[in-house]
Amino acid sequence: MKRNVMLMGNKTHVISLPATWVREHSVTKGQQLEVVEDVGKVTVLAGLKKEKRKFCAGIAEEIAKAYQQGYDEVKAGCSVEEVERMLPSLPGFEIVKSGKECVVQALSEIGKKEFWALFRRILLLLPCYSARRETLTRLVNVCKRSVCRQGCGSLVDSILAYNALCDIEKVINSKSRNSNVICRLSLEELGKELKEMSLKQKQ
Repeated sequence: MKRNVMLMGNKTHVISLPATWVREHSVTKGQQLEVVEDVGKVTVLAGLKKEKRKFCAGIAEEIAKAYQQGYDEVKAGCSVEEVERMLPSLPGFEIVKSGKECVVQALSEIGKKEFWALFRRILLLLPCYSARRETLTRLVNVCKRSVCRQGCGSLVDSILAYNALCDIEKVINSKSRNSNVICRLSLEELGKELKEMSLKQKQ
């Protein structure tokens, strides 16, 4: 594969990265890449390959927590049927082994661009959260997992987004009407700031 060298200013020489490589490694604007110089060549690294994070879950509910926290593989000490009931709300998680123990693995992930698209959808669905509880649960799970694994921008943005997702999760899981009202009012205040933040990421 060949690339033409472009000149920016008087000193900076630039080449473009292959589009397929950029998509595969979810490279985004402003991201820092590791550049290794060697004799006759330069190597660009998207990041060090991380070891699989594994978790042992005693009950099915712990699988959802492991999913949100970014684990790659979960060994479940419960029945396959119990695990299967959890999977619709955990996109990308699939059973890869069943028998004496059930093993679930992450087969796909979302990038930062997809995160903000899903985050904006959550904000759009919030006004009718009681009727879209299952959809919101699934989207919140995906977004919390994404923030834990790769962040969603600056450290401040990542912390703010994660805390907002936790508040939203409390609302959609709440059984009390009064607590729903309180959480909804706080989310309305938070929502204004979050919408501005997500719009900036869209630009």
